[in-house]
Amino acid sequence: MPMIWMLRLFLMLPVSITTSDTFRFRWRSSIMVATFGTWTLLVVVAYYAVRYRIDPLIDTTKHFHLWDTVPKYASAVNFCYIFFMPFTCWTTADRAVAFVEYWSIFEAEMRAALQARVSLARVTRRAWCWCAAGVGLPLLLVILSLFTLPGEVLWLSPVLLHSFVFMTLGNAFWLLCCSTFARVADYQAGRLRSDLRRLGMRGLRAHRSIWQGMARTLDMMSASWGRTQMLLLAISFVNLTSIAFLFTHFIVDNVWESPVSWLATLMLLSAISIIAICNSAHVATSGVRNPTILTQPIRVRG
Repeated sequence: MPMIWMLRLFLMLPVSITTSDTFRFRWRSSIMVATFGTWTLLVVVAYYAVRYRIDPLIDTTKHFHLWDTVPKYASAVNFCYIFFMPFTCWTTADRAVAFVEYWSIFEAEMRAALQARVSLARVTRRAWCWCAAGVGLPLLLVILSLFTLPGEVLWLSPVLLHSFVFMTLGNAFWLLCCSTFARVADYQAGRLRSDLRRLGMRGLRAHRSIWQGMARTLDMMSASWGRTQMLLLAISFVNLTSIAFLFTHFIVDNVWESPVSWLATLMLLSAISIIAICNSAHVATSGVRNPTILTQPIRVRG
């Protein structure tokens, strides 16, 4: 729940929360109107932010070194993600709602089949921690940018903050879903052998039903957040390559300026983002594959 609220706040998941704590997405809704209005303001700021970065480079009367142009173009490209948010986030919001609803159904079916409940008590606490880190770290980076980056102005802060939060919260939601899914899959895999030996074909049918539910859950999770992950990978790649290019300038010319620590932090964040997206997907898909591997050497009692 805390993660959903934060995603709503930063325009990534414009869903309504009903009195029964269920989610609903409608294009014609008050939350969608508020999201679109805020996004429009952010688009205006992003447009002028891109102009602020690019316009000085277009001036033919001045000469800029390559070291100066690459970071500015990379920053401008990163701000363009805002224009794609309706396609990457909003058009898949109904799939995200379907995924969350099906997860509740899958939990109930798994509990009925195994006659046991997976302990997910830490998931809520972990979500709160990731929400705090997902907003706190970008806020710290924005504050530091005002003091360390040359030419940084205050009116750029909203779009800069949103770009960082888009990266951190987008990754946090994906990581939370994949890690929770892997925990459930590990629990099922841990009970698989004993259930097959004890229950025979009845246990096999129960675990087969659970495995099919996990496969469908993974498919729905990927469909609901896949576009956002592709955009996050693109942003992280642009950040990583442009900052690495800039660091070659620092090393070759032996010039270590004040933005080095800020750039190093952003570079590390981008690298972690790429690793987290890929590793989380690997962990989740392995969770679906493990039960199939475990059943290979087992003889099921009829």
